[in-house]
Amino acid sequence: MLVQRLFYGSLLIAGLVLIFWGDYVFANVRIDPNETADLRCGSIIPLVVLLLAVFGTLETLNLARAAGYAPMGKVVLIGVVVLNIIPWLIPAVVPDARQGAFGWELIVFMLATMAVGVMQVIRRRTERGIGDISVSIMILAYMGILLSMVTALRASLPGTVGTLAVLQFIAVVKCTDIGAYFTGRAIGKTKLIPAISPGKTVEGLAGGFVLAIVVSLVLARILPWPTPVSGESAISPFKAVLFGAVIAMVGLLGDLVESVFKRDATSKDSGNVIPAFGGILDLLDSPAFAAPVAYLLLSFWLGGN
Repeated sequence: MLVQRLFYGSLLIAGLVLIFWGDYVFANVRIDPNETADLRCGSIIPLVVLLLAVFGTLETLNLARAAGYAPMGKVVLIGVVVLNIIPWLIPAVVPDARQGAFGWELIVFMLATMAVGVMQVIRRRTERGIGDISVSIMILAYMGILLSMVTALRASLPGTVGTLAVLQFIAVVKCTDIGAYFTGRAIGKTKLIPAISPGKTVEGLAGGFVLAIVVSLVLARILPWPTPVSGESAISPFKAVLFGAVIAMVGLLGDLVESVFKRDATSKDSGNVIPAFGGILDLLDSPAFAAPVAYLLLSFWLGGN
């Protein structure tokens, strides 16, 4: 199992490197690097996020059905697709839109919420109606709003800075998982919350925190960040430590939230797309939950729009 996990993990890392390299190189075709992201720049990461959101939504819908709910699948899937497109499309096509990207996301989310309620009425299902509607709205928020913050982070920062910001975030949040996994295997004894996630340990959590902070510090130092007018580092050591610690904590919470979904559906994994890792949702749980925090911190520190 460990050998298989290392093999497929290496393939996933190679795929991520290719995605970030492509987005970084493609960002250099811009005419004015100080403009906000447009369809020529920063298109690879948003498209990958959109594809992952679709598969993550399908898996979450399946978990909900396994738990006995009947979510409005088509409405939810369409809503998630639109919500993940908006942060990339709106700044590029209508940069002066009065509502802005987040305003449009709120409008779409409200319309999708209304559509969910109408669909429940149309199909005349009253049994577990509250649960069906609530689960549908939850998936819209989870895969549509939270995950779209990765695209918002990429699109809010000009040129290659957006690529580097997303790289900093993904590396830190996934290294938290890696550190927790290997530390837990090596010295893990004290169970964290066995009722929700039997495999997680306090020692593993500590290992994940340490690795997240180290990776955050290293990337803040070695990545080609632009130098602010003040001459200081774009991400100071203090900010790097803070980012690593906060993202590690929020990412862990996202992992635990997804574990609640799987326990309710009596499923070990969200799917079987990736051998030794499970489904797409098993990879998206911590990044999706931590993405809004990463957006708030990095877009503020790096001067996002």
